[in-house]
Amino acid sequence: MGFNGVITISREYGSGGREIGRKLAQKLNVKFYDKAISEMTAVETGIKPEIVEQFQDRTPTNFDYGTYSSGKFVPINDELFSVQAKIIKKVAEHPCVIIGRCSDYILKDTPNLINVFVTSPLNHRITRITSLHNISEKQALKIIKNCDKQRAKYHEHYAKTKWGEPHYYDIVINSAIGIDKAVEALYGLAMSLYSN
Repeated sequence: MGFNGVITISREYGSGGREIGRKLAQKLNVKFYDKAISEMTAVETGIKPEIVEQFQDRTPTNFDYGTYSSGKFVPINDELFSVQAKIIKKVAEHPCVIIGRCSDYILKDTPNLINVFVTSPLNHRITRITSLHNISEKQALKIIKNCDKQRAKYHEHYAKTKWGEPHYYDIVINSAIGIDKAVEALYGLAMSLYSN
């Protein structure tokens, strides 16, 4: 009996959502997609991986690079989003766990889909980031606020929904209960809903 669905994980910065996703994919014995989507995007577009990363999770500004298509300027962010959306739809043809990149919105019509949002109290996230990156609490707080703001803007720009709003997700989980406990809870939900 195996998992026969797709799980998307949106997360607050420092909540451990990526680690939860990776461990959950291992436990479900399915593919895990995070940075691999950026790498596939770089191959597909011919844009250098470091440029893809630079524009990842960012909304277009007046100063961005882009291309002209049918006489119209297309910001690089929009081009990357379009390519990533195609890649996400392709990888979601098989059971997997996908981190971020508006995958919850991109896959909204996909059968057997579970959209997860991982949250955690700010003090818990600060502690996690200071220990992971060996930085001060002040630096960690600045990074957390900046990343969360950027993710919210990106999601709201492309998905036209409020990032982190509970009713847009199937489950919101607080990782302060522990990474492994969060994985167990999500595993139980996934298997109860979509196992064959």
